[in-house]
Amino acid sequence: MVDNLGMRSTQEHNGRMSDEGLSAIITNSTDENIIVYGPKRATDSGNYDKSWYILHSGETTPSKWEFEGIFVPKDRKLGQENDQSIQGPVAVRYPVSKSVTITKNGDQYLESGEHNVGVFHQTEINWPVPEFSSENCSKMSSHMYQIED
Repeated sequence: MVDNLGMRSTQEHNGRMSDEGLSAIITNSTDENIIVYGPKRATDSGNYDKSWYILHSGETTPSKWEFEGIFVPKDRKLGQENDQSIQGPVAVRYPVSKSVTITKNGDQYLESGEHNVGVFHQTEINWPVPEFSSENCSKMSSHMYQIED
């Protein structure tokens, strides 16, 4: 599968991530939990390439993990650097070895530090992109979704 920017396929990208151990560094500077896409857990059902993890307000993903992006819920938008907004639900991929900070203005997530390398709807990427609201994401408190150093 080739992503919507004509870049390498998800399989090629994931192979590079595994070989090089690279990760995007994501900081949550919003006032709510956000969902980040990280390494697939063996206990997850389905055939997705990535699993969800909760990134609490004020936290940053550990660099030793392979994080690649964030989930934008259906009641949130992603502000783009071209001043356009994309309505969730979508998965947003970030470049490896780069740092991005996510802030929130109203119902819109904003990126600073690094721009994304792709925004994907459910049928465009092999990551879980459900019809969840931000409230659903806030209620994801199970231990299995926590990031552990």
